[in-house]
Amino acid sequence: MVKFDDVSKKADDLFKKPFNAGKTNVDIKAAGFVLKNSSKDGAMSSNVEMKINDALMGLANDFKLPCTKKYDGKAITLEMAQTFGQAKLGLDTTFTPATSALGNVLKVDFDSNGVTAGIKASIDAPQNADFHATVGFKNQVLGVKGKLNNIAAPAFVWAPKPCLVVHTDLTKYDMSYHMSGDSHQLALKYGWMMGSDHSNFAVAAKKTLANGADFHIKSDLSGITDIAHVSNISVGEFNNVKCTLGAQVNLLAWGKSAPVFGAGFEFSL
Repeated sequence: MVKFDDVSKKADDLFKKPFNAGKTNVDIKAAGFVLKNSSKDGAMSSNVEMKINDALMGLANDFKLPCTKKYDGKAITLEMAQTFGQAKLGLDTTFTPATSALGNVLKVDFDSNGVTAGIKASIDAPQNADFHATVGFKNQVLGVKGKLNNIAAPAFVWAPKPCLVVHTDLTKYDMSYHMSGDSHQLALKYGWMMGSDHSNFAVAAKKTLANGADFHIKSDLSGITDIAHVSNISVGEFNNVKCTLGAQVNLLAWGKSAPVFGAGFEFSL
């Protein structure tokens, strides 16, 4: 069973990854450590992520608390979580050095017998808590999420088939369809709003080539089309460096706007 936001994950990922037009990314991955660097329009940004097996450093003997430390240049976040039977209890603590602000978010998730449910709330403002729940029946998934202080305005998800998902708040509707084979994936997205002529359509695809590289493409009604080519190359003494080359063009403004290019390198240590 999956959470509300993950019901359409397969289709969503095809539209998000690994498109990088206009950016240069250099990522370094090691056991328990990830450093991501990105340059866009002359601005640099970095993110560091570290995983430790026990935030309590062995002080609780037989009990361990896994923790992920994150730093994005602005705030330090500690994500701690532990599973107790069918429930998972988590706490995210965020500290912002520039303002000395401290925030704590409590997360509780439950998964059993085809039902997944959870609540996420800031300890300082529990009245603004978010809730989510999904239930599986007859190979279908039905879910709901929203805020406890505005329970009359929820959002729904319905997956009548594993490849077809509909998201709606009963005003806006978004439908995604995902197909896959041994060496390819295809996703279609269509959305519309009640009482409006507005609609949108987008397509994304991934193809694994004979040489093992992946070719990605996505496009929508605006004419903006992104292309990405992902392969493994050797850079100096580093082997199997993941290299992503991206480009973006506007098919409806062909010749009027210049293409935008990007590159990404992922080193594994």
